[in-house]
Amino acid sequence: MNKIHITFGILFSFVINILPQSFPVNEIIVNGDRDKRINIVFLGDGYTIGEMHKFTGDVQGVVTELFKSEPYNTYKNYFNVYSIEVPSEESGSTHPGTANDEPGGLEIFSSNTYFGSTYDFAGIHRLLVIQNYTATNSVLASNFPDWDIVFIIVNHHYYGGSGGTYATTSTNESSFEVAIHELGHSFARLADEYDYGSQTGFEAPNATAATKFENIKWNKWIHQSTPLPTPETGDYTDVIGLFEGAVYNTKGWFRPKLNCKMNSLFVPFCEVCSEQTVLSIYNYLNTIDTFSPEESVQNIPINSSKEFSVETIDPLAKRISVNWYWDNEITAENTKSFLLNTSNVSEGTYKLKAVAKDNTELVRKDEHNLLTSEFEWTVIVGNATSAGDNVLKFNYSLQQNYPNPFNPSTKIKYSLKEAGHATLIVYDLFGREVKRLVDSYKAAGNYEIEFNAWELASGIYFYQLSSGKFRGVKKLMLLK
Repeated sequence: MNKIHITFGILFSFVINILPQSFPVNEIIVNGDRDKRINIVFLGDGYTIGEMHKFTGDVQGVVTELFKSEPYNTYKNYFNVYSIEVPSEESGSTHPGTANDEPGGLEIFSSNTYFGSTYDFAGIHRLLVIQNYTATNSVLASNFPDWDIVFIIVNHHYYGGSGGTYATTSTNESSFEVAIHELGHSFARLADEYDYGSQTGFEAPNATAATKFENIKWNKWIHQSTPLPTPETGDYTDVIGLFEGAVYNTKGWFRPKLNCKMNSLFVPFCEVCSEQTVLSIYNYLNTIDTFSPEESVQNIPINSSKEFSVETIDPLAKRISVNWYWDNEITAENTKSFLLNTSNVSEGTYKLKAVAKDNTELVRKDEHNLLTSEFEWTVIVGNATSAGDNVLKFNYSLQQNYPNPFNPSTKIKYSLKEAGHATLIVYDLFGREVKRLVDSYKAAGNYEIEFNAWELASGIYFYQLSSGKFRGVKKLMLLK
């Protein structure tokens, strides 16, 4: 009888762990609608139900330090922050003591935690990871599917952390800095700039094997007088150059600056890493938050007027510039509203466009015009109502795939405002292309395509729609 009870208890525990569960979701910072902000979600591992107050305090500590650091401080308005209270059976984490670089005198222990966090992963003591990705993905899908960035805080004081799909840190006294460093990996796709380790080097926004000026990806930040490679001397402490030693190699790989948060804790991000972070922010968001009127086709009588306006997501202490174009000719500058008067306008069909741009000095290389957003209205002046009836009302958009999570196929809907070449590409978390769904000329209109991922491994992927100046990015989750 006892044996039956034990077996049933194990089975019940297994079912609870694989079935979707609802947990309390807390709002920490809300700056806008979830679909118009970057949503940071915190999870905790190794916090018992009686330690949720500690989890809340640990989250607040990371959030406070994150938004003190640049460029996150400048772009704080672009983020929402939430936490999900997921209790573990036991407090703490697991430390098997099996790392090749194991420090002496550390206790070996094992804890039953919800997401299965452990130190010593891949033989590296400080490499703290969660192992139960199925549970993590299930919690996110059931409680906050709109997440963009996930932080996992492990309730143990040993130093450690990791990047990858989810940024992970412990509650060590350096945890705030570790969390921000790991966010550089998981959000901005930045590489480690330190030169110790045994891994093969690789190209990244902040790491390269190139030594010729024209081939260095951050050359817009390098002054012509700076020698390449750049000596590690006091004369070049504060400049961008080409410093040898990066991505776990002392020779043959180079970093942009003598020191940076991707190299050492308790120093700022360098200019190159800050630029990449800002570009990553705009890869998720449209600068234009709202627009009025919402209908993209407007019929306006002659000898009348109508106001058009946009609201933008503004960085702290800096406004986005908005310029207005009437049939591609600039008609108003640096204003979020435009009053159209048709007294001197001939009857006909016109285009009115609002173009918003972040002119930040933090970015010198914006190859894909990520810092620029626009919205265009078709304006029909006079009695050409029949012409208005014939105007198809499309706007650029990329919708969330459905179903999500999925296995093995899902559908993606998108819209194109104008005819032109369009691409819809699926990428993995490292920015590598895994599937090209669309790569052709498309007429303006609404589209739907099926993505079959039977050959891909479970995990998080991104899909990006590009057409003209439009860029849209969404996240999808494959669960097998």
